[in-house]
Amino acid sequence: MEAFRKEIPIPYLKFTGFPNLTAKDYIVDAKLDLYCLDSYYDNKTNTINIRRITSWWDSTTVTYNTRPSVCEDVESYCKVTDTRRWYSWDITNMVRDWYKTGSPNDNYGLELTSQEDAWTGYKRFLSSDYAAIADGGCPVIYFTYFNTKGLESCYSYYEQSLGRSGTCYVQHLTGTFTHVYHDVTTSSRMPIVLNHVVTNGDFENIGFGAGARLNISQTCIDLSKGVGMTDIDRQVYAMDSRYRYKYTDGDGTVIYFYQDDDGVYRDELGKGLKVELDINNCMYVIDKNQFEYGFLSKWKFIRVLRCFQKYCLY
Repeated sequence: MEAFRKEIPIPYLKFTGFPNLTAKDYIVDAKLDLYCLDSYYDNKTNTINIRRITSWWDSTTVTYNTRPSVCEDVESYCKVTDTRRWYSWDITNMVRDWYKTGSPNDNYGLELTSQEDAWTGYKRFLSSDYAAIADGGCPVIYFTYFNTKGLESCYSYYEQSLGRSGTCYVQHLTGTFTHVYHDVTTSSRMPIVLNHVVTNGDFENIGFGAGARLNISQTCIDLSKGVGMTDIDRQVYAMDSRYRYKYTDGDGTVIYFYQDDDGVYRDELGKGLKVELDINNCMYVIDKNQFEYGFLSKWKFIRVLRCFQKYCLY
């Protein structure tokens, strides 16, 4: 939508359809992509600034006199020269703030302006109303986020012993709280370590109380089958069907696996994990040391160490 001042357009953009994220989901980066259709003067460079809008506006009625208020600080900028191509703006902080309000779909949007005088040359970008001009050329926001639930070596934690009640860990990045209580360790030809793990803000009940699990309560699901999926799982698979497997490890960390150019399903966090199937469609999560976690067709967990061909079924 555009408001006009002396026939100079002021473009406004607003977005909806954001996925539902939790406090444990951390947005790494976010970018706005716009398709530049044409230019008043070819080969002239325009610096296009983005500012966040701070008040409500209606795309069907906005005019210059009813335009929304806008933050004075420039959120991001991009130098635009060539036409018939895409350009990107970094809007990470803006998207993070939209989520902090609790309702990202209620964002006020953003304003686009050029640093240069409009009459010395301007650039036109496609809106959602004219996306058909360039196949799929409507404005798009891409952002990368990951779930910080559980315990991972790539994060730092404040650790506090609770004596016989176990140990609690508070993650420095998002404040996620994880409580680990050691139940038992067996010493035999097939030893087992059994822990209870509880994370704050997790209300899923898999049989051990809200937010609680055993470290052996691991799952691996095939997203292409459409069974046992959350709303976020459906959004992940709908956006990119290469993300086929979802693995939940012993402390509750959620890891998605995508198919690389060699056809191998690798974890998105770069932990060196991969997923393979056997002739019975049993799924195996394999780490860098070739230690395997096997899952039956109904996601039932079995622990496998191939070099000894020993199976411990839980």
